[in-house]
Amino acid sequence: MSRNMMVHKLDCIDEAAQDTLGQIDALQERIRARAQEFYLERAGVEGSAVDDWLRAEREVAWVPAEELRETDRAVHIRFFELPDAMIEVTVLPESIILRSHAGESGPKVLCRQITLPVQIHAASAVVRLDADLLTLSAAKTEQV
Repeated sequence: MSRNMMVHKLDCIDEAAQDTLGQIDALQERIRARAQEFYLERAGVEGSAVDDWLRAEREVAWVPAEELRETDRAVHIRFFELPDAMIEVTVLPESIILRSHAGESGPKVLCRQITLPVQIHAASAVVRLDADLLTLSAAKTEQV
């Protein structure tokens, strides 16, 4: 399967990235509202708030599995099970934003921000997409 990907490497958040962060906030609100519905449906019995949240998240959003590995000089992230859609990757010094374009992946959306444990040089990022695996590697910034 061949997929398309757009990559943006930014030193700071631009207007488009800020808009995507707003979409992430709206998506989180949809998940919160749906989790509340699940809680009310079960009347607080046999379950937990975490179970309600995870169920709502699976229903509303595309949540790829992710694996982060850090070395002395770099951060490496792998994302698995991505939607069959155009994937947009925004690399910032402190986070990675993943987004699929609406309408291409069905009713679920991929709109997620991953905060990194350390700052990276966004310009150094190497991003690859093969089948449903996205890999990203980037050099760490010098820590003072």
